[in-house]
Amino acid sequence: MESELVQTLKSITESINALAQPRFIDWLAVILSGAAILFAVRVANKQNKIALFDKRFNAFSIIIACIGFGKSIKTIDPDDPNANIILCDMFVDYFSNEIHCSRDIDYMLTYIKNELGKLILLFELSEEEKSIISKSAITLIAIMTTQENLYSNKWCNNAISFSNWMDNLEKNTIRKMANILKLSK
Repeated sequence: MESELVQTLKSITESINALAQPRFIDWLAVILSGAAILFAVRVANKQNKIALFDKRFNAFSIIIACIGFGKSIKTIDPDDPNANIILCDMFVDYFSNEIHCSRDIDYMLTYIKNELGKLILLFELSEEEKSIISKSAITLIAIMTTQENLYSNKWCNNAISFSNWMDNLEKNTIRKMANILKLSK
């Protein structure tokens, strides 16, 4: 009787050992699992690159609008009684497309300030370029929220400073940013 029990146990042990041997289907499952993990990691990396590009492009679009606005400030006639209205309209025209068609100047200024802050973090800029962008954001807010007469000395100084900083960025920084974004060859 013992021998039958021993034989049955041996048979069960052999069956278990036979099942424990890796077969083709087992290896295929391991390989497919590994491939799925690698694919998921590659997709996540590509999504991260796309998200980074999107953030950089949004900030880049704001700086391009700032440059255009800086050039437009120079065209306002100080003797025009509607100069303040013209300035506000120009501001809204330059930035409303970039800021989801908002026409609320305070909201737009906050958005621009935030995007310019992101610009400093998203691009590899020199300390001088970072300083210019920071000063530009503050000056833009001063230009648009001034309670003084348009073209007072303080307003004119701010407008000239802003325009000059935007010219400097256009000459020295925009190409570098476009290269990072791969917008130019």
